Amino acid sequence: MLAKSTAVFIVFVLNGVVFGSWAARVPALAVQVGATPAGLGLSLFGVSVGLIVAAPIAGRLCAAFGSRAVMVLGAATGFVVLPVLGLTTSPLQLGLVLFVLGLTVGTLDVSMNIAAVTVTRLLDRPLMPVFHAGFSVGGLLGSLAAAFAAALQWSPLRQFSILAVLGVVAVALVVTSLPADAGERSRTRSGDVVVAGPSPVRRPVLWLLGLIALFSAVAEGASADWSALFLVGIAVCPTPSPPPAIRSSPSRWR
Repeated sequence: MLAKSTAVFIVFVLNGVVFGSWAARVPALAVQVGATPAGLGLSLFGVSVGLIVAAPIAGRLCAAFGSRAVMVLGAATGFVVLPVLGLTTSPLQLGLVLFVLGLTVGTLDVSMNIAAVTVTRLLDRPLMPVFHAGFSVGGLLGSLAAAFAAALQWSPLRQFSILAVLGVVAVALVVTSLPADAGERSRTRSGDVVVAGPSPVRRPVLWLLGLIALFSAVAEGASADWSALFLVGIAVCPTPSPPPAIRSSPSRWR
């Protein structure tokens, strides 16, 4: 059985793998659905909407059922949704599937950070930077896997299907090692006292942290969503079948 800290670290890695895998295949997905720059931008917007919708819901779910159940749900469904991206044939379909993927990833983001805080407090060690480094490691592994698949001329569907199987197996292997903290509602029913802090709306420091996270997410999202397409379509990595908008008017992507 893995240590709780190791299990949570692996979940952070798996989340990064999901993100790195699909983001690095945006050029192939753009070709697959025949997207224009505007159409692709709207499709990619689906992920952000899903993340925003999922965050407050995930917090409530963790309060009701504990972070482990929500974490396993988010991780497993995230990997299951990936192959559906490979079946999309239009920008609208791509946007809708990315919205669902955003829901799953947003749910996982919230629950895994709650689990990380639980482990950090349990061990009384500053482990949060280590956990978040795990996400970066996962993103690197996912993007390398995507590059390997692209070099072999695998379709996104083939790559994502293999990744989904491996990811679900990995989640199954770590599930029993994840911290099984009870939700706040469960502890209340059992008689434990749950002390509620002041409302987040009345804490200016949380607004400041939220703004920092917002601006960081804007930069991260723009880089992650568009950098692969920029490299393939314009800069240094020519592809035999660029998206239609690049073929017809390369200047539109500049």
